[in-house]
Amino acid sequence: MKLEFLSGWSSAFSRWMVVVAMCGAFAGVNARAQDRHGHGDGVGLEAETEWFTGRRGYLHGGLGLIKSLGEHSSIGLTGHVVRESSGEPFAPSIGLELSHRLAPEWELEVLSFGLTPTTGQHAWAVGARVRREFDLGDDRTLTLFGGPTVARVRAEDGATGAFPHVTHWMAFGGIEWSQPHWRVAGFGSYSVFNRGVRGLDSRVDLEEMTHFIAYKNNDGFARATGGFEAAWTPTERWHFTARYAAIRLEGVRLRHAVMLAPAWHPVERAEVFVGVQWLLNGARGNELFAAGVNWRF
Repeated sequence: MKLEFLSGWSSAFSRWMVVVAMCGAFAGVNARAQDRHGHGDGVGLEAETEWFTGRRGYLHGGLGLIKSLGEHSSIGLTGHVVRESSGEPFAPSIGLELSHRLAPEWELEVLSFGLTPTTGQHAWAVGARVRREFDLGDDRTLTLFGGPTVARVRAEDGATGAFPHVTHWMAFGGIEWSQPHWRVAGFGSYSVFNRGVRGLDSRVDLEEMTHFIAYKNNDGFARATGGFEAAWTPTERWHFTARYAAIRLEGVRLRHAVMLAPAWHPVERAEVFVGVQWLLNGARGNELFAAGVNWRF
């Protein structure tokens, strides 16, 4: 069993190092511009890491690099490996995102990702998000956001062992309110498919389809979803976030995901976070411990 575990990690590690090498070559080390949100504090490169671990050997590791392309644009590269239980293979994925501020109140994001072949399954997707910000005065803003994502997935039929192809169209949108110490967002999605998806398994994580962390560690063909996120920043060094998502799959009881994640800024350009995520999904439910570091250069 121990040798199996080490062998699995060795295979995943080699794949992960390819992702890391690609990220490093892509990002460079001499970036000095604005950060990804255009705050203009001299940040040109942001590195993000995250790890989740849970019961039954669940493991999820992620790395992301975001590079400023000037005053109004940025590009990001992400990589993930996921193992759902002990003895199963790791599923690597890689994503690319482009963000551009069209005007002071308008922003466009184009996203894509690919799930590399694992036990017969693989996928690719492209999507877009538009954000419209309204200034309410006194450092308060209201933002509307939304857009489509389309994925082509080679899924697995657990009953027959077949691997049918599914085209997944998702419409996603929401609203966000923020002020200096609080931020609250509500969001949801609705999907259609080119064929019936009941009984089909997909390794595509819904966070990659939506770019909202509330959906992380939830895969499958979701017909409809809804959720919210609330963040509180009481001081410059502490940040607390609560996330919730409800997910409706074909022929499956409603899933719920709840996450609490406090974060600490030991220095101005670094953030360390820990957290707990509860995946409430009957026998497939889990409790995950999360940790990660974000660093801006």
